[in-house]
Order: sequence, then structure tokens, then C-alpha cells
Amino acid sequence: MKRDSQRDFRKQAEEKLRVNYSRLVPAVEVMTSDEIRALIQELDVHQIELEMQNDELQLTQIELDDLRASYFELYNLAPVGYLVVSEEGIILNANLTATRLVGLNRNLLEGMPLTQLIFSEDQDIYYLKKKALVASGETQTCELRITRAENSFFWSNLSLTASLDSEGSRLWRIIFTDISEKKLAETNIKESEHRMVVAQRLAHVGSWERDLETNMITATREFFDIHGLTFSQSGLSIDILQHSALAKYRETLEKSLFKLINLNEDMDEEYMIMKQDTGEECYVHCRAKLVFDEIGHKTKVTGTIQDITDQKKREDEIIYLSYHDQLTGLYNRRFYMEELKRLDTARDYPLTIAMGDVNGLKLINDTFGHMSGDELLKKVAEVIRMACRGDDIIARLGGDEFIIILPRSDESEAKEVIDRITNLSSGQKIGSIDVSITFATGTKYSDGEDIHDIFKQTENRMYTKKTQESACARSKAVKLMMNTLFENNVRDKVHARNVSDVCKMIAQELNFENKQIEQLKMAGMMHDIGKIGIEEKILNKPAKLTSDEFLEIMRHPEIGYRILNTVNEFSEIAEFVLEHHEKWDGTGYPKGLKGNDISIQARIIAVADAFDSMTSFRTYDKEFTVEEGIEELSKCAGTQFDPDITNALEKAIAEEPALARSLSMDTKKNKAHNWLISCL
Repeated sequence: MKRDSQRDFRKQAEEKLRVNYSRLVPAVEVMTSDEIRALIQELDVHQIELEMQNDELQLTQIELDDLRASYFELYNLAPVGYLVVSEEGIILNANLTATRLVGLNRNLLEGMPLTQLIFSEDQDIYYLKKKALVASGETQTCELRITRAENSFFWSNLSLTASLDSEGSRLWRIIFTDISEKKLAETNIKESEHRMVVAQRLAHVGSWERDLETNMITATREFFDIHGLTFSQSGLSIDILQHSALAKYRETLEKSLFKLINLNEDMDEEYMIMKQDTGEECYVHCRAKLVFDEIGHKTKVTGTIQDITDQKKREDEIIYLSYHDQLTGLYNRRFYMEELKRLDTARDYPLTIAMGDVNGLKLINDTFGHMSGDELLKKVAEVIRMACRGDDIIARLGGDEFIIILPRSDESEAKEVIDRITNLSSGQKIGSIDVSITFATGTKYSDGEDIHDIFKQTENRMYTKKTQESACARSKAVKLMMNTLFENNVRDKVHARNVSDVCKMIAQELNFENKQIEQLKMAGMMHDIGKIGIEEKILNKPAKLTSDEFLEIMRHPEIGYRILNTVNEFSEIAEFVLEHHEKWDGTGYPKGLKGNDISIQARIIAVADAFDSMTSFRTYDKEFTVEEGIEELSKCAGTQFDPDITNALEKAIAEEPALARSLSMDTKKNKAHNWLISCL
């Protein structure tokens, strides 16, 4: 079109020149040479002027082309999407950014209804904004979701304006940007705020603000819950903080608030409040700081308050456990050491230490189990607590050791306390064992003495005394166990005496020395002492025992061993008691010993035990006479029993039948069940 215009101009110029030339020729013929030269010069000037104008026009055209190219580049590559939409909602034009954002090329996008791009749930937003634009004529903005070609969407900030085309039809002009990252950040912030609110609720934390101009407090729901108030969005008086605090904390709280507001010292206080609705007292932790505006004027106080009642309880429990013995509730070694240091002053002299050691703890643990041992320690702690005075410090040092610090008390006063403990413990028992404690004391009278030396001297006295008393005490305890066992079951007493007598018969037949015979008789008498540690309902059960009950009864040799091994007097026979249920062929218990690996004393007890179990009166099924009992033993010789010992018993009975029948045996009413028990 540009070239056609240039050709038209040329024709018009040529026509004008021709006309002018025809008019000029007559005139030129009458012109002088000077006039002709002047005319030619004028024409040359016009020629040059025209050439310059032409050059300028060409430059202008180039500039216009550059501007047009820049416009289209700016339009297409702008950082925002741009759409021109017809009044009917059809997309007429789109820039490259718009096509990139929605993922469609221009051919597909132009001619598409705009509603296909707007997320279905957000189309009402677009229609409302378009309606507002028509009503007001002002640009409308909104946030909505725009779909992409791959069936996803992005959040967009959309700006909507209106204009008219050359024919007067309305056009919608839309500018939109991708704000997905912004929306994601907003969502994250909201979620974070929600998590913070939830965390505050779980942690019993409430937030509050105090307007320094009105002195009113606005607060979260948790703040109201902590104070036992009904939630309200209207302000609260600042007095709520002071008035809810218990009286003894109010002065400190008021000072802290004064320093906060007037000296800009952050508030950090723990105090107790009373809930308004229930009257319940609870601990709270309140923090606050002063807030200033942009010109440095203080405007408000912002803070948090947290219910720390549970935390305080846990702290108190930790403190309690750190200074108390968990089993007895008495003070522990740590507290004792701190108190001893605190009381080691002239005002508390004479300062006496009483150290006690519980007798028989190991014996009770071995016999009745550690739960019974724990009961003994708790009973001892209770007795000591009852006997001591209010100012006395009682502690368990560990194991079976207790200690009492008696301030402003000499040894005679300490003896009165120990005598009360002895009297209170008298008659107290754990199982069949008396509760008893060995005590020793030491006293510091002046600064010149070292309290730690006093402690060591007391400890040495106590252990010396313990060593002197322990052997007798343990022997007495074992004998008490035997008496208790026999008191609870007369049949066991008769059985023990019979086994002891049969052991003597066999030992004499095997030519044992008198000392060995007496030792074996004692072992026979005490072979079932371990049953003191077995529940009576199992020992006396008339019905068939369960497998677990059999296993429980099978523990009695080991229990008996532990009992007897603690006493020097009985330590030698402890091994015989441990092995008396071992079998010649190695199928016995508890060690599974075989043949001569079993002590001969244990083998003798095994034969005597089985013989009496078969031939003594029991309320079971089959009856055994003495002769039948010997016959049964012979059948098991070489498997369960040592054949030589079985033969020795048979010879002893044959040589002295009257003696055999005098062993408290009823040859008419004998049953086999106890024989089976002995074979376990």
C-alpha cells in the first residue's frame, strides 16, 4: 500500500510539471538570461528541499515501525496476562503472557468463552465484579482461580475495565497475574496461626493486650478459661490480673506491672490465682512487654498467661523424689547429707546420729521374695517414724540401712528414741520372722569434732554389734521358720521327724560317724524348710496340682538352701537340702545331678523322704505297707535312687523291724500320692 501511494504521488507531480511547463515556455522565451539563471537556482533549491523532506519522512516511518514493534513486544511480553473480551464474553485477543499462564496457544485461546478459563466455583465472583463495573464504571479487582490446560488451576489477581470499539460495541479488558505463591504463603500463615492457637490451647496459654489509653484488656478464649471467666470480645478491666491473684502475690504483681509500664522492664512472674467460676487455685506464668508506635510512644502492653499447675505438680514430685526414698517415703541419702551439714552448728549441739540396720532382710528376700522384703522395710520405716520426735530427721541410706539425726540430743535421749522403736517393733512379723533392727549411736558435742568422724564411728559400732548379734538372730529366725511350718501343718512335722529317723537308720547301717549321723538327722528334719516360701493353698491343695503349681513346689529345695546357707550353724547341711530331689539317673532337680555327683547325704534324704511319703498316713488313694514301700524303692533303685542306700535301708529294717514300725507309721492307711510328690 505504501508503494502504491508513492506511484500516485509521482503521476500527480509529472502532471503538474507538464501543465506548468506549458505555461512557462512562453514566459521563458521573453526572459533574460539572468532571470533564467535565477529561476534555475530556485528550482534547484526546491529540489534539495524536497529531497530533505523525503529523507525526514523516511526517518519518521522507521521510527513509527520501531515504535510499533516495541508496542507489540511490550504487549506480548508484559509480566501480566492481557485479554480483550467481547461483550458476549468471547476472547478476542490475548498477549503471549496470557497464553503462557493458561497453557494454551493464541489460536485456541482467541475465540474461547472466558468462562471456560474461570474456575467454576469462582465464576460468581467474576459476574459480580462485571456487574459492579457496569454500574460504577470504575475498574474492578478480585482474586479468583483460573484453570490451566492440564486441568489444574492457579490463583490470580484479576483487574477488569470496559471500553468501546470503533463500532461502539463494549469490550472487556482484563489484566491478570499469578498470585499462587502469595496465596500459598497466606495459607501457610493461617495454618501456622491455627497451629499456634491449638498449641496455646493444649499448653493452656492465653494471649492478652492492654490498651494504655483506656486501660482495658482484650484477650483470647484461653485467657478467659484460665481465669474461669465466660469468653467475651469486649474489653476487661486491668484489675482482673491483680484481683484474680491470691493476696500474697498481689503486691509483687503490682510492682512488676509498674516496672513494665514505667521502666520498660519485661514482666515475667509466676503466681497463683483463684478461678472465678470454681474457686480452684492454680499456678500461672505471666509474661508481658511494652509496645511502642513508630515515633516511640508507648501504646500498649502485650502478654501471655499460662496455666502451669500440672508443671508445678511435676516439679514438686521431682523435688520430692530427689529427696525421698521411693519405697518408704523417708528422706534419702542426698537429703540426709544436706541436713547433716545444715544441722552441724553449735545451736544444735549435742548432735546425735543413730544408725540402724534391719535384721533378716536377706533371709526374707530369699524365702518369701522381694515384695515381702519391701514390706519389712516399709514396716521398719513406719515404726521409726512413729517413735521419733518432730525435729528428728529420718532417712533410708539404702538397702537395709536407716539413719536418724537427733539435733540437741545426747546419747541418753537417743537411747530413749531407740527403746521406743524396739518396743513398737516387738511382736511385728513378716511371715514368721520378727521385725528387729540393730542400732548404734554417736554424738558430736563441740565444734572441735568432725561430724564425718562421728558418722564413721557410729557405722563401725553398728556393724560390730550387727556381727555379734547376726549369727544368733539368723539361727533363731530359721528355727522360728521351722516352728511356723510345723504349726501350719502337723503332718509336715511328723514327716520331718520320720525322715530324720530313717536317715539315722541308713547312716548307722553305712557306719557313719556320730557327728555325721547327727548332722544328717538335722538335715532330714529340715529338708522341707523351703516350703515356708510356698503358698499354703498349694501345699494343702487336696486336688491334683497344675503344672504351674508343680513348678512352684519344685522351688522349695533352692529356697531351703538359701535359708540355711545364711546361718553358719546350718550352712553345711544347706547343700544336702538343695540336692535331696536329685535322682540317680540325672533326671531330678534343681541341678540335674547324676550318680555320685549328688552328695551321699542328699541321696540318703531322698530315699528316707520317699519311704516315709509311701508309708505314712495320707488321705490319698493306694495304701503301702512297710514291705510294699521297700519293694517300691527296690524297683526304682538304679534310676531314681542310689541302689546301695536302698539296700542299706532294707537291711536296717530287716535287722530291726520293730524300730521301723515305731516311726509313727500307720501300716494300714497309707496312700501313694505323697510318693508321687516325692518323685517330682
